[in-house]
Amino acid sequence: MNRLSLIIIAVLLSFSGLFGYLSYSYSGKIGALEAKLTVCSNNNKALVSDAEKATKACSITDAVVKENTEEQKILEDKKKEILSQLDTPPYTPKDVLMDTPTKRIAHEQEAVVQTNAQSPIVDVDDPLPDDLVSLLQQAYRNSVQE
Repeated sequence: MNRLSLIIIAVLLSFSGLFGYLSYSYSGKIGALEAKLTVCSNNNKALVSDAEKATKACSITDAVVKENTEEQKILEDKKKEILSQLDTPPYTPKDVLMDTPTKRIAHEQEAVVQTNAQSPIVDVDDPLPDDLVSLLQQAYRNSVQE
């Protein structure tokens, strides 16, 4: 019996050592899995918030596109209206042909009158007018005397 009890004690000790080692190794694996689970949970929460943001962005984009298409329709309608107004002349071509020589002569006379009048604008390459030259000479003399 002594031997049998020693064998039983040895077997029990080996089993308890085996179970202790297994529980230790599994507890380490369980800790690593819990850490990975926490990371996955945080990532899942981030993905959910990103999906919500993307949904909101899509709804905003849809609203902007809808407004844009409505504005384009309004602009196209106005464009067609203006083009139709431009296509229909408010006067008859017969009246235009009768007044054309008179208008051309009046326009040419106005151009001649405008070219005869002295322009206040002086070109850089043209010589300066006499009154401006005398004014500049007088200013130079005054500055040299002082």
